[in-house]
Amino acid sequence: TFGKVKLAQRVADGELFAVKCLNRARIVLASQSGRLAKEIRLLKLLNHPNVIRLHEVLHTNAEILMVMEYVPGGDLLDVLNTQPRFAEKEVRHIFGQVVCGVAFCHSLGVAHRDLKPENILIVKSPPPPANGPPPPPVVKIADFGLAKLTGDLKATTLCGTPQYLAPEVIVSRGSREGYDSACDLWSLGVILYVLLCGYTPFDEKRVARGGGPPPSIFDQIQAGIHPEEHLAGEPWARVSAAAKHLVTKLLAVDPRRRCTVDQALGHPWMRGSSAAPVDADEDGDDDAIEEASSDE
Repeated sequence: TFGKVKLAQRVADGELFAVKCLNRARIVLASQSGRLAKEIRLLKLLNHPNVIRLHEVLHTNAEILMVMEYVPGGDLLDVLNTQPRFAEKEVRHIFGQVVCGVAFCHSLGVAHRDLKPENILIVKSPPPPANGPPPPPVVKIADFGLAKLTGDLKATTLCGTPQYLAPEVIVSRGSREGYDSACDLWSLGVILYVLLCGYTPFDEKRVARGGGPPPSIFDQIQAGIHPEEHLAGEPWARVSAAAKHLVTKLLAVDPRRRCTVDQALGHPWMRGSSAAPVDADEDGDDDAIEEASSDE
């Protein structure tokens, strides 16, 4: 919106960087100076293998130049649109890296607030060895323009991408309760569903039961996912029971019952199990994920 991203090469050693060249006048005209300053401040905090790296910020009279880590390979949406559906083993590898990156951000009090496949970059893999499988991809979380340092204050701004918005974000407008970094866990649940099935669980084009217009995306999100409605559909029917269990735990409408990043990382499916853990307490008083993890 405010400039271009250019490929740059450091003369000393030939290393490549992505440089965001942002036009100062456009930023000021759009009253986005504060948002840009916040993004730069947050990116300087983040140094993790699965988070895009900001190396330095340069200033000219006309531009602000953000020297970023260069990630060849495109974004996850590009990959989803150009290749067959991932196997669960591949989904686990990709999704585990995303959760690790989000866990690091949350440990510093940073909520991303716009997690989606377009903001997950793929590092281009080297050529596979002779007669061997290709190396697994490495992913980087990018675009922290909507990120927020949550701290003790909850956010109340309705922002993000509709298909990936958490229910509490939708109802935050005009509400004093607000929301916190748990909104990222909901987005992770949608991303996991997309990786497993190839489409989002919430879609305005979905045909409503019994005829009539389908509910809006926001109405679908606030109603939550009902696994029994997806069992007959492909490819959800081919997803393992453990993966379905993790999806439903991430897509809990009540953020207090939604699993945390640590619980997601410790989920049996993330460790290679295909069998769904049994929830001992359907009322949510006991944490089923922790019980399942300790029993395995």
